[in-house]
Amino acid sequence: MRRIVIIGTLVAALVGAAAAYATSNNYSESALAFAPKGAGSPARPKIVNMTETLQANAPSGDRAAPLTDIKLEVYGVRTNGNLFPTCTDSQIEANILKYEKACPPQSRIAQGPIHSELGPSSDPAQSTGTPCNPYVKVFNGGASTQAFRA
Repeated sequence: MRRIVIIGTLVAALVGAAAAYATSNNYSESALAFAPKGAGSPARPKIVNMTETLQANAPSGDRAAPLTDIKLEVYGVRTNGNLFPTCTDSQIEANILKYEKACPPQSRIAQGPIHSELGPSSDPAQSTGTPCNPYVKVFNGGASTQAFRA
């Protein structure tokens, strides 16, 4: 396996983006986990798997405010995205019949579901929301770039 390390910012990008309205959202059920435990070294690097669950809850049964800019910094981890296969937005868009199947399988670095409710800002009640639940895949776009496909 040519992958050396996958850093948390790649998975954090799955979720979408930090809370623009953080004062109205509650994130008490959010979690972050890393595996395996222990450090690698330049001579013997370790692959880091990170799982992030970001759950935004609004008070009084309303929909949570939109998340627009999520940023996660993980210290002590180095990414080597240039050392394993890449897939860019242009590669995905160039073959609209295959989409991400046009990419090398090893270029996918993260994936996961997003569960959300969309609705008018004039009526934030959950009962007026429309479910929007895409499954997002993230591909290595190079040393510091990712490509997203829902």
